[in-house]
Amino acid sequence: MKQLKLVPTSHDCAYVITEFIKLRLNNKSIEQFFEEKQYTESTKKAYMYPFQEKEFNLFNESINGIKHLKQNSYDFLKSKYDKGFVLGDDRNNICLKNVWLVGYLNENYSKNNKIEILLNAGFAGTKNASNVIMYVGKSTGLYFNLLSTNGIPTNKFNDFYSNDMSLLKDRITNAVKSVKVNL
Repeated sequence: MKQLKLVPTSHDCAYVITEFIKLRLNNKSIEQFFEEKQYTESTKKAYMYPFQEKEFNLFNESINGIKHLKQNSYDFLKSKYDKGFVLGDDRNNICLKNVWLVGYLNENYSKNNKIEILLNAGFAGTKNASNVIMYVGKSTGLYFNLLSTNGIPTNKFNDFYSNDMSLLKDRITNAVKSVKVNL
């Protein structure tokens, strides 16, 4: 099965977005922040992952948009995806795809090994990569109020992911079937 490459750079979405909001509202640059913290290049890359254009495009967001994000993260997200999330077979919106994976797996396969499902479905190539999907998905889902603290979908999850997600669902279903056949 062809791998979909849904593994983001590992980061705690809630933390990095909250820090980014503080910087922007205080007219500080992200470079100043990194310099003060003395972060390594890999940490810088991880922190900047959700800000890039193919994720939440926060570098180009206006101050009013940043204030909106701070006040109501879900409302901010809905304003960007007014018709809900539309799944594409590309390397965009990886964090939001990870949120869907975490919510869907926790809701439908709570007793199964989610790391193995992600591997067998071709979403990740290693157990570590599967763990990153789960970590980033849960963190992002919590920040945008799409997941509960247990990683279970909220009502907002179902509203946001109201479009066809069969590309991901089918891969999960086939992965679960293949694991059961191989037991």
